[in-house]
This record gives sequence, C-alpha cells and structure tokens, in this order.
Amino acid sequence: MMSLYNIFSNCSGVSIDSRTIQKDALFIALTGDNHDGHHYVESAFKQGAGYAIIDNPAFKINSRCILVDNTLQALQDLARYHRTQLTTTTVIAIVGSNGKTTTKNLIQAIFSSSFKTQATQGNLNNHIGVPLTILSLSQDCEFAVIEMGANHPGEHHLLCSIAQPHAGIITNCGKDHLEGYGSIEGVIDANCELYDYLRDTNGTIFVNHHDPILNARVSDLATIHYAHSDQAIDNVLTTGSAITLYPNVSLRLSHHTTMTTHSITIDSHLLGDFQINNMLSAACIGLYFKVSLEMIKHAIESYVPNNNRSQIIQWNSNTIILDAYNANPSSMTAMINYFSEYPAENKSVILGDMFELGDDSAKEHASIAALLKTKEFHTIILVGHLFKGVKDTLACYHVHDVNELKLFLQKEAYQNHVFLVKGSRGMALENAF
Repeated sequence: MMSLYNIFSNCSGVSIDSRTIQKDALFIALTGDNHDGHHYVESAFKQGAGYAIIDNPAFKINSRCILVDNTLQALQDLARYHRTQLTTTTVIAIVGSNGKTTTKNLIQAIFSSSFKTQATQGNLNNHIGVPLTILSLSQDCEFAVIEMGANHPGEHHLLCSIAQPHAGIITNCGKDHLEGYGSIEGVIDANCELYDYLRDTNGTIFVNHHDPILNARVSDLATIHYAHSDQAIDNVLTTGSAITLYPNVSLRLSHHTTMTTHSITIDSHLLGDFQINNMLSAACIGLYFKVSLEMIKHAIESYVPNNNRSQIIQWNSNTIILDAYNANPSSMTAMINYFSEYPAENKSVILGDMFELGDDSAKEHASIAALLKTKEFHTIILVGHLFKGVKDTLACYHVHDVNELKLFLQKEAYQNHVFLVKGSRGMALENAF
C-alpha cells in the first residue's frame, strides 16, 4: 500500500472517468455492470493521466499501469490509508433516509465560515463515491462533511471503515431502499451501523431529541441533542421553532448552555416544515464545534437549494418547485402535505415513480394515490409504469416517461400554475422543463 500511496501522493488527484481526468491524475479502471474502465486506460493517458490502476493485465499498456488484484478494493484501501494520514481533520458523517444532502450542504456552509472545510460533492456518497471524496481531502482540511448513502445491509459499516468519522448524525429513518433492506426495520438497522462504528470508536452522535426510534439506539453513546421546540429542554443544546413556513421557512433558533440561552432569527431559502430538523441539526453541530450563532445565521440564510432539490425555477409563466433529485414514500408524502398548504392558486403536481421499494412498491404507490385524493390540486400528472397501476383510482393524467411528459406539457400549455415536481432520480423529471 505504501508504494501505491506514494504514487497517489505525487498525482494531482484521482479519477474514474477518462473524460474529465486532470493532468497527472491517477486513473482507476473500475469494472461495473455496464462499463469496464479498462477500455478507457489509453484514453486516460492521452488526456494526461499520470498513472493508471488496473486489475486486467491485458490492459497494461505501459510502465505507468499499476496492476492490482481488484481495482475497487484498491480504491477503497487507498482511501482508507489516506484517511489515517489526515490527523488534524475532523470527519462528520451524515446518514439517513431523507435530508442527507441538504443537511450536508448546510453543515458545509456553516463550517466554511470558520474553518477549512471540504465535503461530499454531488452524489459521491456510495462505496465508490465516499473513497473518492476521502481521497480528495487535503492535508490542511480541518472539517470534512461526508454524506453516506447505502441500499443494503453492511454498506454503512464499509463506508465508516473508510471515512472513519469522529462524529455523525442519522437524519431520520424512512421508507427508502426497501428492496435492499427488506423492511423499515432493516432501514433502521442499516442506518444505525453508523452508531455501531461511533460506539466502538468513542465518537459523538447528534440526535433529534424527539425521534424515539433513534434515541432508543443511543442510550449508551455520547450524544448531543437538538429539538424542534419553542421551549428550552434539559440536556438539549439547540432548539428551534418555525416563525413562518410559507413560502420559505423562517426559524427562531436558540442555543442553550448551563448558564444562558441565546436566540436568533433565521430566514432561509428552504421549502417545507421537514427542513426545520435539517436546519436544527446543522446548527447544533456548528454550535457544538464553536461556530457562532451569527455565523450560523449567515450560512443558512446564504444557502440556496439547487441540483433539483426543492429548487424554484420559472418555466414560461409557471413556477416549478423542482424536488426531482430523488423520492421515497416518506419524502413524497411530506412534500405533498407541504405543497397542499402552499399559498398559491392553480397548484398542480407531477409525480414520478419511486424506485427500489421491492415487494412494497405497489402498496406504497397506492398510498400516495390515496393521499392525493384527500388534497385539492388543480391537476395531477403521474409519470411511470409504477404509478400506472394506480392511475384509475383518482382523477389524474398519466404518461409513461419524461419524454411523454414534456410533450404533454407542451400540448396543454399551462399558464400561471405552480407545479410540484417530484420523483426518483431515474425518472429525470427535470428534463421536461
């Protein structure tokens, strides 16, 4: 590993994509279900790669190709070793069914106000993305905010062994990746693999005081609590409650110490009451690590959602609340309930299929349809083959995919509507606008 790490240390970075590789970077040829990175080794060198890691000797085209037993294992081992060299970096892990990315972005914004901070970029949160993120961390990084996404038991254990966090948070446990986890209990157990790691390493857990599921799992851990409340609560560092929810969340945030309570008002760009806990958790972590209330206020107020996450865009004369990065039954239910009270006329919803629900898929899509029947939306448009099974249970339009959706919207020529758009990543609903 030392010889490989020495090579890595002399490279400009690490890449698994020959199209975007930087000069003198280390290219790692990963083999996936649809692509074999070995076929791009030559291209990577033409783009300026310094070295390439391969596990197929047929692609050893020059002396700068490093042959290993397994390139994915090499990537993970290299990241694991690099993490041990970051002796002055505090790593904070974020796990959960919903709100991981927003929480990560808020924490990054808060810490960046006072510290050299790096964080997960884009969706690099799985068994490939976390190692790439760790390898991107510089020696002078003071705080690293690492988002961890998983879809089967044991994956969080793996990711923790690579990122080696000092502290962490589980945002919540909902109905995500049921196909891989088998049940909501499986989701909880998998998320709590983070707690297992921090228990073994004497780490610190940040936990929602009002989440009975998670509190039951942390009784023997060092915990710092936050709570959605307008009152001080014993042993809770941070509390807060909404001042307004529409169109954006404004929050009264309080920091409690043994002697005093300091409060401040935060006017965010975030949509939905479910964002309150994301804001509270990020603020709690910042306060624990001595970021001032004023800096936290500035960081949260400066954060503007993007990348299809509760993002406001204009489309012709219509307003689109684009929350199409991903979806599961828990997050879709929360967003529908929020949008039903949104202060606007001509409110319509466009909902795409929710993936990876396994045997519960039909039941969960039916539950969303039943919820929609209780709301008063101008128009309901369902997208995808999974929602096709429930389209006859309510007054709605149905289209098969985003291309058909785009044609439908052009034909209908909606004007002055407010649309909520939400669906799983694979639906790519943002391409309709």
